Amino acid sequence: MFAENGNASADDLFDDDRDSRPKAQKCAACGMEFQSREVIRFCSACGAPLGAADAVGAVHVLLAEDAIVSRRKITAVLKRLGCIVAEATNGREAVGLAHQTHPHLIVLDVHMPDQNGLEALDILRQDEKFKKTTIVMLTGEADAKVVRDALTRGANDYIRKDSSPTELQERLNRHVQNIRMRI
Repeated sequence: MFAENGNASADDLFDDDRDSRPKAQKCAACGMEFQSREVIRFCSACGAPLGAADAVGAVHVLLAEDAIVSRRKITAVLKRLGCIVAEATNGREAVGLAHQTHPHLIVLDVHMPDQNGLEALDILRQDEKFKKTTIVMLTGEADAKVVRDALTRGANDYIRKDSSPTELQERLNRHVQNIRMRI
């Protein structure tokens, strides 16, 4: 326990303290592995709770939105509804995260860099895994042509970003409740 000179070294002091050693945790939703001395409650990759019991019955949502203010607003609404939220900032990232996290609900902004929401919608709907996944499009536009195009491509709904938090919550809650009845 003590070094030859009679003083304790740092290694000696922490050798018996098992709580200070890194612990391995793995996210059941996306498979990400963590090593930490602290208890990690949520996966930094997909947002899922790391305790398996916490994830039972939770609706997993993938939100793809490049504007940070809108992303925070919608994430806050979804978390109030009891959802686990993974975030992406463009369509390409959203498609990749969808394959990792297998969300129950996907919310895609129409206009994003790299790959827009309509392109991501097309890719997701072509994949058998996402044919029945609820996908809601999000935009600041009130253009009927864009709405029609999104719905024709397979979106389940269309919500304006500038909707009030109450309206956002009501519209998203309908989808969340329908999903809860299925899981």
